Amino acid sequence: MSIASFWLCAGLTWLFVGISLIVFKKGLIELDIFINQYLVQTTIFAQITLGIYYVVYRITKNKRLSFASFLLFIAASIVGLYFAYQPQSLTLVSSTYCSTEYKIDPITWNIFQAMFLFAMLGVGLDVVRNFIYKIKKSDLFEFRYFLTGIAILTYGIFGFLDQLGFSAAWITVLMRSLIVFCVGIVFIAYSHQEI
Repeated sequence: MSIASFWLCAGLTWLFVGISLIVFKKGLIELDIFINQYLVQTTIFAQITLGIYYVVYRITKNKRLSFASFLLFIAASIVGLYFAYQPQSLTLVSSTYCSTEYKIDPITWNIFQAMFLFAMLGVGLDVVRNFIYKIKKSDLFEFRYFLTGIAILTYGIFGFLDQLGFSAAWITVLMRSLIVFCVGIVFIAYSHQEI
């Protein structure tokens, strides 16, 4: 359930990013900033918070520890979003025909980076462990979770680079296309037996 919620929030994030690009191109800059400040930032924090339960459970198989991590990430998200919601906490840095880039509040950014690092290390650990099981031809290898981990790592890396806002050019379109590719990987992971 947590991984499905994670991907739902990921989809909502990119839906809101798409809507914000449309309103930006229509010249509705204040609405674009509103969408990014409140909807995009909220869904970014929601997806990492929902995903942490999955990550910690995959590593520990402990529901209590997973739930405690989830609660800790809720608290961190609330603090991060508090600063993200402050006036002037989101400023337009650059824009092109295919993207707008914003600088977010530094406290929000630091909180997000800490959450992101913890989550990505956990996913990376799970992928490496699963890969070792595959090499050893162990019964513990889980194809579904291996592909899911690869998709989350790919999504996380390209999403993080997009959030950095270092480029508002064609490379952004490429990174966002690779993010869509991650959804395909997850689809294969959860439906490979039916294919």
